[in-house]
Amino acid sequence: MAQTIMLNQHKRHSCTGLGFCSPQLRVQAKLRTVRIAAFKSKSINSTKPVKLGRDAAKECSRKFRRTTFDHDQWAQHRSTGRYWRHLKSGLLSSRIVRGLAAPLIYVGAISFAVVSYETALKDGVLPDLSGAISWWHWPSIAMSISGPFSLSTFALSLLLVFRTNSSYQRWNEARKLWGSMINRSRDIARQTLQWFPPDTNAEVAAAMCRWTTAFPFVLMVSLREDHELQECLQDVLTADELSYIMRQQHPGSAVLQMMGACVGASHAKEIQKARIDENITFMQDVMGGCE
Repeated sequence: MAQTIMLNQHKRHSCTGLGFCSPQLRVQAKLRTVRIAAFKSKSINSTKPVKLGRDAAKECSRKFRRTTFDHDQWAQHRSTGRYWRHLKSGLLSSRIVRGLAAPLIYVGAISFAVVSYETALKDGVLPDLSGAISWWHWPSIAMSISGPFSLSTFALSLLLVFRTNSSYQRWNEARKLWGSMINRSRDIARQTLQWFPPDTNAEVAAAMCRWTTAFPFVLMVSLREDHELQECLQDVLTADELSYIMRQQHPGSAVLQMMGACVGASHAKEIQKARIDENITFMQDVMGGCE
């Protein structure tokens, strides 16, 4: 019994370096190695790159797309006459229509075939094959009227929920940005009155408070079309400051630049200037988020 166990162990370890390998086992091991290498080489060489298709119309029209709307474009987008405008001029030139044309034609062709088959089956137009094939009968593939509505209700409900959530998220993000801007404006005014020496920087502190007060009005006018910048700022800024803002191409950035100039002209400590400059940078981030 002991000799049999030792012989089995010798056979099991004969090609692992623990014992001598017979010529037959060496040939089998070599053949096995060659097969594995050939299989790996074949699997690697058989991998071919997948050729991706491109839609020339969609790729060429990407450079004409705009992600931001101005006031006129938003008013045109919200108008109730956009449906007739789309039917009149945009139906045939729409990228969405051209992209969905192929699947819609495919689904329409299948629907037409099913309706034609069911109509012919109901009118008895189809040939009777029961004489040639005793078990043959034309099956009906009609579906109940409530079937399509039951299948599409879930998708429509998800679509409505996603659109509602997306709209609420945009409104909530705007509310948070505007609230953060109000809080940072108060913080800048507090830091200005606290850190600017009143005996040497009284005029600079007053100008800083005026520019800080003017920034929300400037941002509001840039986001809405029913307000005039000069009318909103005539009671906030001086005549020279108002004239300077009215000449600027981007009034929001000009206001922030003047706030930074006031911080630089003050006699506050460097660490205090850095703290105020952080709030100014945050106001610029808010302006970019609102735009």
